[in-house]
Amino acid sequence: MFESSDIRSRGTHTVIAFRCPCCQHRYTLADHQAGEKFACSGCGQRVQVPSPQQGVVPAEGRKTESGPHRRKFFITAAIAGAGFVLFLMVLAIRVYFPRAPAENGGPVGATNADSLAGKQLAEKVHQLLKAHCYRCHGENGAAEGGFNYILDLDKLKARKKIIAGNPEKSRLFRRVKQGEMPPEEEKSRPEAKDIALLKQWIEEGAPSLPVSSSPLGFVSTADMVERMHASIMALPERDRPFARFFTFTHLANAGLRNDELQTYRVALGKLVNGLSWNKEIVNPKPIDPGQTILRIDIRDYQWSDRLWKRILEGYPYGILWDHPKAKECVELAGGQLPFLRGDWFVAEASRPPLYHEMLQMPATERELEKQLHIELEVNIRQERVVRAGFNGSGVSRNNRLIERHASPYGSYWRSYDFADNVGQRNLFAFPLGPGLNDKGFLPDGGEIIFSLPNGLHAFMLINENGNRLDKGPLNVVSDSRRPDRAVENGISCMTCHTRGLIPKTDQVRLHVEKNPSSFSPQELETIKALYADGDKLNALFAKDNGRFRAAVEQTGGKFTSTDSLATLVSYFEQELDLASAAAELGFRPVEFSDMLVQSPSLLRILGPLRVSGGTVQRRVFTQSIGPLAEELKLGVLLPHTR
Repeated sequence: MFESSDIRSRGTHTVIAFRCPCCQHRYTLADHQAGEKFACSGCGQRVQVPSPQQGVVPAEGRKTESGPHRRKFFITAAIAGAGFVLFLMVLAIRVYFPRAPAENGGPVGATNADSLAGKQLAEKVHQLLKAHCYRCHGENGAAEGGFNYILDLDKLKARKKIIAGNPEKSRLFRRVKQGEMPPEEEKSRPEAKDIALLKQWIEEGAPSLPVSSSPLGFVSTADMVERMHASIMALPERDRPFARFFTFTHLANAGLRNDELQTYRVALGKLVNGLSWNKEIVNPKPIDPGQTILRIDIRDYQWSDRLWKRILEGYPYGILWDHPKAKECVELAGGQLPFLRGDWFVAEASRPPLYHEMLQMPATERELEKQLHIELEVNIRQERVVRAGFNGSGVSRNNRLIERHASPYGSYWRSYDFADNVGQRNLFAFPLGPGLNDKGFLPDGGEIIFSLPNGLHAFMLINENGNRLDKGPLNVVSDSRRPDRAVENGISCMTCHTRGLIPKTDQVRLHVEKNPSSFSPQELETIKALYADGDKLNALFAKDNGRFRAAVEQTGGKFTSTDSLATLVSYFEQELDLASAAAELGFRPVEFSDMLVQSPSLLRILGPLRVSGGTVQRRVFTQSIGPLAEELKLGVLLPHTR
């Protein structure tokens, strides 16, 4: 990932001069930094320092020219002497007047940021962040706040969490200094000396740390195919037709480190099990050293060949690579493409229509009741439900009612949501229902959260008639995290309920008990039977969330307030830069950039990738996959209809 490298010897010390392949920003670094990767201060792309061996011409092998005239010799000697004096002057300036650190955190030449002292300082900061921040921001895929790269010092600078040279403009430092991070409930907190250390590190240019667990080397498409083929052939012959693969290799090739990749592995494991009617949690199995290719057996999730075909019908990256073993993999899978990109799958299968299809979700609430052997009306009539009504829901715009039913797999929670708070939409005036002619509340829709056989949760949105919805109406519910603010079944529900059910305190029963004269004796007794007291309600929340937590932890994830699925979907929906786009096609950035130059039609659409800091929208790139596959001779793009 470098261009125009030049190796120069200064006495016994060798420096490497090279340029960023994206923005051509020039760097001069010591040879001991060869192989390191960092975020370019010019464009933010990850750049690798070339090896000293690349481009070196041994001194004894270089040709020398000697003029036939004495005058030429003296001129040459004078120039060499002047050059040596200039070198000594530059060296003195560099020693006594170090360059200011790069604003965006890239290497700053042979400055304090590259010195041994700078690396020692970076090591101390690394240990500080690991002690106080890593548990929530990277360890085992934890991504609180969508932030899972706390130990990647280069990425902290590239993504503006840290502004090298300016602590007060660095968000991470400000939050630590103000005591906002770690959160108040964390017992282990940074001391004043720790905060001073963090400040010193930033002031001195936020020097980088040679991370021992460096990013994986570039994995080619051919390597991926070979590994998947070998994995299939290692299975018993009768199991081979059911093997499928999800890949994150392109993300590793784009520079993501293991902590970020682990978040996405956890997201995949949680989703495939969240789309399963199997009683057991079965996690995808890594098959390569970098754990970027994961294999499943579709039988473990009760998925059929027909269901996999439906997935492929919407897969825009379905290139059958021009490799004999890729074609053999397809043949072993019964003619189906057996490998998918894991980030695309998580982003698409966590929302309708694929979410509904993979769970075989019925079209109505009444059909779902039958499928789960639940009779809501009978349960309400026999007072075998527990209710809580309240104002102030984070999702619903108006008052809301939640209602719990027991199910064969655990619980079935149903909300009643309203488009207004007046008339029969006022839950406090009409706490009984639904329906009951003019004496009960009239909901405008609702959300259903029900236990799957493995303990994870599944979701369904319905309208006032109990018909399934893809998105909830904005006048009833909203989701500020989604681009259109609509509550989208699957992903919105998973993001909101990452820790399971959200405990609520019932306000209806308290209102009725405080104002008994407003209700008949029969209504009072019925309300008290349906609306539980606080202890009973809290016990049910704890029981159901305990079952859900155990299932989540079996998928390999942490029980945190930020869902790994939401983190991956958010990453997938971002614009693509040159490194990401190139990696998605199996190329290095420079290689892909050069290919674009050869195609005016592709350059017209994807040309912004070659601009420093340039990006393209995900949809623009996706719609270019066909022309890219054809012009770059990647293979055959399989037809997709959705």
